[in-house]
Amino acid sequence: MIKKFFLLPLIVLTLLLLVGCSANNGPRDNGGSEEQGGSSSVIADNSNRKIIYTAHLSIKTNNLGETTTKIKALLDSSEWVQEENLTENNNYLTIRIKTSRLNAFLNGLKNDYETTNYKLESKDVSLDYINIASKKDALTKERERLMELYENASINDMIMINRRIGEVDQELIRIERQLLEYDSLVDYSTVNLWIHGPKSSPKPPTLSNKVSRSFNAGWDSTVILFHSFVQVIVFIIPLLIIIVPVSVIVIFFVIRNKKKNKK
Repeated sequence: MIKKFFLLPLIVLTLLLLVGCSANNGPRDNGGSEEQGGSSSVIADNSNRKIIYTAHLSIKTNNLGETTTKIKALLDSSEWVQEENLTENNNYLTIRIKTSRLNAFLNGLKNDYETTNYKLESKDVSLDYINIASKKDALTKERERLMELYENASINDMIMINRRIGEVDQELIRIERQLLEYDSLVDYSTVNLWIHGPKSSPKPPTLSNKVSRSFNAGWDSTVILFHSFVQVIVFIIPLLIIIVPVSVIVIFFVIRNKKKNKK
């Protein structure tokens, strides 16, 4: 009886210790978003992963125009405002900023201004990126093999090989565009910023400002289009060096065979 009396408290104490340890080792949140909080670092420092970050931030200010100008001045020369929608009392900005500077940029805004809403989303696209890159590697090797077969192919085989090379090149261009888009989204995070201020400030943009902004946007688009056109031309030139002479030879033999058949 005495043994049972001492054994019962020992069992209860052991159960309490187990419950306490279980509470300390409970599940932790490893989700892909962070709600409003402090200024701790939230960007994963892992160059082996392809992670896209998108931040949503709302701040309040007494001078909408001055605050907008100061925030734009924080951007590096390689960073830019992708979209801006200015009204009498609010300004919405979509900012593309280096991911390596995202922590410092967001923490600076939260420290300098009253934050009414904040959320950071992350999306790991490493697997998609690897799959696309692997497909690019496979197509590149296929193209090299087709070029080897082309050297000793018959005229009919040359036509079929040329057709397949054209299909492979189109797919490689599409894949390269996907990889460049991923690289841009990974290297430069997106910050959706809402700035709320008093209705008296600032004044709506003048007509000259609107025209200037539209001209700059159109010029930037033209430059990007020209760069893309030059890249496509440079990519196609080596292919044309091979295809054009072979096509001429193929056409020559076809015409000659037709003349022989007529005779």
